[in-house]
Amino acid sequence: MVDVKNFFRYNTHKFLTIRIWFLTAWYRFLLVALPRKNYQKSWGVLGEETPNGDDAITDEQFRYVCIVHEHVNRSGSRTPWKSLCLVRALTARKLFLEKHIPCTLYLGVGRDEQGKPIAHAWTRVGKHYVTGGDGSQYACVAKFANY
Repeated sequence: MVDVKNFFRYNTHKFLTIRIWFLTAWYRFLLVALPRKNYQKSWGVLGEETPNGDDAITDEQFRYVCIVHEHVNRSGSRTPWKSLCLVRALTARKLFLEKHIPCTLYLGVGRDEQGKPIAHAWTRVGKHYVTGGDGSQYACVAKFANY
């Protein structure tokens, strides 16, 4: 669990971390409680990608992307509920939309070591993969652009 004393002493982005906790709880609730078709329309423009060049985002946006990358992945592994790849990807996507940073949410499928099918989600801003790695081990089945 979270060491509250160290959280307040060493975390320079306390409010972002608290926001991430609330967003991961919200998206986890949505995934468990509602059919996906009810909220999947809000994930972005289906079938499109945002630009992935060096000039896709500014330096200030890149710094924010790095902060979100660190905190979403760190906080996601410390929640009492399951904050797996799709929850983390949706959380990062929401944070980027609030700052008007274009991002792409990817959904993919692959196989684990036993040959069982598995699903995965990841996000990309510019040429940087923020959550879930680069998805190279998965076949992309859907992508959602957010401008």
